[in-house]
Amino acid sequence: MITRLNAQNNTAPIVVMTAWGNVELAVEAMRRGASDFVQKPWDNARLLDTIQKQSRRREQSELELARHVQQKLFPQKTVAMKTITYAGHCVPARVVSGDYYDFLPAGSGVLAFVLADVSGKGMAAALLMANLQASFRSQSNSTLLDPGALLKSVNKLFYDSTPVEHYATLFFGLYDDRTRELRYVNCGHLPPVVLRSNGTVELAVRLET
Repeated sequence: MITRLNAQNNTAPIVVMTAWGNVELAVEAMRRGASDFVQKPWDNARLLDTIQKQSRRREQSELELARHVQQKLFPQKTVAMKTITYAGHCVPARVVSGDYYDFLPAGSGVLAFVLADVSGKGMAAALLMANLQASFRSQSNSTLLDPGALLKSVNKLFYDSTPVEHYATLFFGLYDDRTRELRYVNCGHLPPVVLRSNGTVELAVRLET
């Protein structure tokens, strides 16, 4: 039976029930793919505990898969620039999160970058983060070079596919490697920190209109 279930690509955990004298059979069943076993005569508390344990294991496995998928949504490669070096790294408070950053080549010598935070925590926020990422990745180079048009488009796409109680804040910047000019828009996000070569620290609080 276990072999047949596995052949059907069954994803639910398999818990077998066995008599006192058949522990060896239960062990063999687990070797073939069962997740756990309960001995007869069973105890309801023990049975419920086993089911809950397997449910937690499955949930954790799904979260680990979601974490792996989310990490792949972050930029895996960067385009070399002549006048700056840049990098990004996300460390979620939980297994997955609504934090988002991205680097988007916007044409010759121009780099667009995004830093955003989706409201909420956990799986729901991670799904909205993926939605926000898709909204940016679907934009053309010409749109990336026009922050006003870009953010209107992203806002509409995100709003149309997001529950009204959720939102995202973000910082969008455009860096021109030829002129060393940075243009940016702050959409409700915390102002970024600028560290000057002389050690002084500034908050980028001016908004582009």
